[in-house]
Amino acid sequence: IPYAGAKIQDIWTALESDPEGTLTTYSPQLKEWIPKLLHAGGSFISTALELILGIIISAIMLFHGNKLLAPLQTFFAKILGPNTGPSLIEATGKAINGVAVGVMGTALLATLVSWLGFTIAGISIAGGLAALVFLFTVIQVGPVLVMLPVTIWMFSQGHTGWGYIPCRLDPAAISDR
Repeated sequence: IPYAGAKIQDIWTALESDPEGTLTTYSPQLKEWIPKLLHAGGSFISTALELILGIIISAIMLFHGNKLLAPLQTFFAKILGPNTGPSLIEATGKAINGVAVGVMGTALLATLVSWLGFTIAGISIAGGLAALVFLFTVIQVGPVLVMLPVTIWMFSQGHTGWGYIPCRLDPAAISDR
C-alpha cells in the first residue's frame, strides 16, 4: 500500500509478537476510532437494507402494479375528474419509468466504459471497481469516487499515461506503460 504500507506492516508485526502490549500502546487511538468504525458500519448496513427493501418493493409494484394503483386512480378520479385523474397517474408512471430507465442506462454505460478503461490499463480488480462505479452512478454520486483514487494510484505508480483520464489513444500518450 503506497505511503502507509510500512507502518501497517510494523503494527501488524508488533501485534503478532505482543498483542497485549500493542493494544495498550494504541489504546487511545482505538478508543477514538472504534465508535466511528461501528457507526460507519451501521450506516452501511442500514443503507444496504434500504436498498434491498427498495428492490423488494419495486418487484411487488412491478408484479401487482395495476391492482395497487386502482384505489389511487379512483381517489384521483374523484378529486380531479374522470379524465384528469387517471391521466395524471399515467403521466406520473411514465415519468418515473423514464427516470429509472435513464438512471440505469447511464449507470450501465458508465460501468461498461469504466470496466473497459480499467481492463485496458491493466488493473487487476477492474470488475470490482466497475461494480463500484455502477453503485455510485445509480445512487447519483457519480464515478468520480472511484476514478479519482485510481488515477492518483496510477500516477503514484509512475504510469502517467494510464493515470491521465482524458488519455489520447495514441502510442505517445501511453508509452510509459
